[in-house]
Amino acid sequence: MAKKIYAVKVGKTPGKYYSWEECKNQVDKFPNAKYKSFKTEAEADEYLSSDLNNKEKTESKKDVKVEINEDSCVAYVDGSYNRTLNIYGYGIVFLDGKSERQYYGTGEDKEAAKMENVAGEILAAQKAVDIALDEGFSKITICHDYTGIAGWVNGWKRNNEHTEAYKEIMSEKSAYIDIVFQKVDAHSGDKYNEMADKLAKKGAKIC
Repeated sequence: MAKKIYAVKVGKTPGKYYSWEECKNQVDKFPNAKYKSFKTEAEADEYLSSDLNNKEKTESKKDVKVEINEDSCVAYVDGSYNRTLNIYGYGIVFLDGKSERQYYGTGEDKEAAKMENVAGEILAAQKAVDIALDEGFSKITICHDYTGIAGWVNGWKRNNEHTEAYKEIMSEKSAYIDIVFQKVDAHSGDKYNEMADKLAKKGAKIC
């Protein structure tokens, strides 16, 4: 019998849990707790993303301003996964006000590959911050279409060593650069998001 995945949307620590006991510890006696069980990671992610997506969209209109100047840059990031080769790719469109640069690459870590395209998204976000730091920027806005890119840094429960490492790495880098996350809708016609998607597929050797 397949194990259930418990998604806690409102509880002590929102995120995904892999046993009822873990889930219960997060929601028991917590006011207005919200949680559901699912058969797949994708379904659990979609459930967790729904409210966070709405929150991010609201914040993007009110609070998050995409700045591009001598101190601030923007990076659109995306990931892709090649099931045949079991590799993942990342894509980055880096905007600094003077140029529009494209980066892509391949990831072959077999454990990370279990996360499929998400592994590429995480790698893209980390590399975008590295580029910004190398070039002396004090702020970067990371535009992403997968909610976990911001969620794992801002409070989601990290469910494996890779998401935990991602959180730690981004937290360490935030001591040197202001990292802002902005959600964009996937496949919505956003020029740079579509470019990042194509670059990620190239990195995953899909096209």
